[in-house]
Amino acid sequence: QEEKLFCHIMKLNKHALAFDEAEQGNFRSDYFTPYIIPVLPHEPWEYHNILIPPGIQD
Repeated sequence: QEEKLFCHIMKLNKHALAFDEAEQGNFRSDYFTPYIIPVLPHEPWEYHNILIPPGIQD
């Protein structure tokens, strides 16, 4: 039942998803005003992998 609902919702919103750069678009300007998110140059953080405890590994 949940899978059918998920598939139905995905079909209704198929134009909202982009799977490559060619399908990428913009929000409609009559709904959203254009804005730019300011970003300062910075050194990215490093994230370390979280180890999986041996007791729950497959």
